[in-house]
Amino acid sequence: MLVPLAWVVQIVFYFNGTFHKGAHAPLLGDGYILHTMALNYLQNGVMAYREAVPTLTQLPVYPWMIANVYRIFGEDPRAMIWIQMILAGMSIPFLMHLLKPLLGTWRWAFALLWVMDIHQITYAGVISTEFWVVHLWVLAWIFLWKAMQEEGFWKWILAALCLSLAANIKPLSLYLPFFLTPLLLALTQSPWIDRIKRVVVFLLIYLLCLLPLLIRNHEQTGEFPRYTTISSFNLWYFNLPYFRALDEGISVAEARHAFVEKMRLRLIEKGADLPPITVQTASDRHAHRAALGLNEHDYAKLADTLSSEYLKDHFWDYVRWHLHHSPNIFLVSNLSWIKLVYQYFEPFSMGWNPSEWLKLILKGGKESFFAICRLWELTYSLGFLGLGLLGFLRFRLLSNPRFFLFTWSFPLYVTLICGVNVWGRFRYLFMPMLICIGLMALMTLRKNNGSLPTGESEHPSQDPSCHSPESP
Repeated sequence: MLVPLAWVVQIVFYFNGTFHKGAHAPLLGDGYILHTMALNYLQNGVMAYREAVPTLTQLPVYPWMIANVYRIFGEDPRAMIWIQMILAGMSIPFLMHLLKPLLGTWRWAFALLWVMDIHQITYAGVISTEFWVVHLWVLAWIFLWKAMQEEGFWKWILAALCLSLAANIKPLSLYLPFFLTPLLLALTQSPWIDRIKRVVVFLLIYLLCLLPLLIRNHEQTGEFPRYTTISSFNLWYFNLPYFRALDEGISVAEARHAFVEKMRLRLIEKGADLPPITVQTASDRHAHRAALGLNEHDYAKLADTLSSEYLKDHFWDYVRWHLHHSPNIFLVSNLSWIKLVYQYFEPFSMGWNPSEWLKLILKGGKESFFAICRLWELTYSLGFLGLGLLGFLRFRLLSNPRFFLFTWSFPLYVTLICGVNVWGRFRYLFMPMLICIGLMALMTLRKNNGSLPTGESEHPSQDPSCHSPESP
């Protein structure tokens, strides 16, 4: 029943929006960039956007997937959206099967909550990388946990393949295997020499799968290793201006203009003849680079140099602001993408006043829907975060504390890596893990009532999944 329910929810969201109304309707936000790259690859064999050379900003795997869908169904992004919605439903029984040894009958609650998650509903129905990355992360999460309980290397290899695919789709995934490494070593159930061998194989397979992209980028730039230019761009154009705006109490537009001006002055020192750049141009991520006369790679190299110089004087202040704002990943709104689906471009902000929220909900129309969606996502985000933190307080009662700690590593990774540049879509990447963490904490409350669902153990030491090499 959950698979049809997932499809019904997806279809209702899809047909109440505007993306179904024409081939160009979904081409908003990053969707247009990804669509353009897919078309260029299909028509010219080059994974390019705007410029004639292969882009180093967007990673190639997802546009390549879109291009192959276009090859079969025609150049219509709605075909990829339908594939994603179908897979969103079909993945439910597969996830329930994988989680059965870990959650028992609570896997049904997990599946229902995942079907109704507004993040899952939104991103299955748009052209964006997050849908594929979150499902690859979920597979890697389960494969790694199984690998830590069993002999052999196959599940380590499968996990490495999943994470390398994710890293070839979204740059935020790049450092996840290295972040997980300490826990993989600590929680794997085997002699230390075997743990080290397996983790080394896992990391080597992961790095080998990134090598083709690094070689392709080296051929384009002569630089190695150059994984992407987007990390350089994000640090210089988003993160550091946000930090300066917060630290100095100025607007983000003013801070960003100051950073673009630093670039212009550095280029003038090198002999370029560049007129002043307006605040409006500096606020456009594409127009300001064109005004500077830089291609992607030259922009990234200059951004790396200037970012290093800036951080020499502001490193610890930046770290402080980064850590201070990282928890906003649980609060930041995801409405920007939902508004794109409904092509609603009027300013819309809810603030934190409960009476204003109630007025919006009772108002009717699109704004009421957006207000309900905002409450929906906050209920999931803050509700399961609160339950996850409760799990630490009831740690001794958890049926599988090792799995609980390992699962927490995914939300923690995204929280720490986002910093001052937080987007609601990043939260989607760890929502399945956060739901699972919350359910594990709820399972401890059931124990107090003397009622244990199937698959739970009264004492952690007696949980078969903690000891048996045949249990995931």
